[in-house]
Amino acid sequence: MRVEAFDEAEAFLARCDSYFRQTEPRTHLVVGVARSTAKDAYRLAVIDQGEVVGVAVRTPPWKLLVTPMPDGGLDLLLPELLARDRELPAVMLGTDLEAGFVDRWTTSTGATATRGVPQRLYVLEALQMPTGNGSLRRAGPNDQALATRWAHAFAADVESPMPTDIGEVVGRHIEQQHLYLWDVDGEVCAMAVGAVRGLSTARIGLVYTPPELRGRGFGSLVTAHLANHLQGVATHIALFAETQNPTSNRIYQAIGFRAVVDRIDVSFEYATSSE
Repeated sequence: MRVEAFDEAEAFLARCDSYFRQTEPRTHLVVGVARSTAKDAYRLAVIDQGEVVGVAVRTPPWKLLVTPMPDGGLDLLLPELLARDRELPAVMLGTDLEAGFVDRWTTSTGATATRGVPQRLYVLEALQMPTGNGSLRRAGPNDQALATRWAHAFAADVESPMPTDIGEVVGRHIEQQHLYLWDVDGEVCAMAVGAVRGLSTARIGLVYTPPELRGRGFGSLVTAHLANHLQGVATHIALFAETQNPTSNRIYQAIGFRAVVDRIDVSFEYATSSE
């Protein structure tokens, strides 16, 4: 086994094409991040007998993403990460790799690790459309102020601050026509983002209903109708839910999503900054 490093997205995706096709939709999030053209992005592939068996990618300031890999893969990956990113702020990986990675990283760097809330990856199996009033529509520029307020509220609800301006993120989603709203007689009752992120996987996220409108099925409606729309452009439809949120897990399962794998974010703090 060995590690190959790629600074260019095109070369990395070409080298890992077979691996990603075999592992989608589990690895769709990694494909999306790997496509970044940011100059500080890096991409590492673990190779065994000529085949890619695991990858790690990061586009600062976002977290590192690590896919499942065979025993010994982390031991080879760690020196590469330490050389490139010794003050890594956070990592997202499967709960099966969590202990091994965190133990190695904190021992090597002296960092303190803080574990986030585990998230469950769901993939649509057979869509079950809920009933209810309203319709799905794309958000436009006039919706940006409301969507930004809701995005701030969403981040607070899931205790996951974004390392960039939320207003810019929302504006980008609207510009790229990825933000959708559930409209009931002219009143916006819920929102969600949906777009193709992997080779053949579309992901739904930022599903939000304001507290005063919850309990009426709007979250289910916006998610299900967006999933139905995305089936026209993607082979797989995926989303994440906090494993400790029984409402979200129940809703997604009721409309036809099945659980695939659990993942967790781990953030790191360092006693001193390197010069």
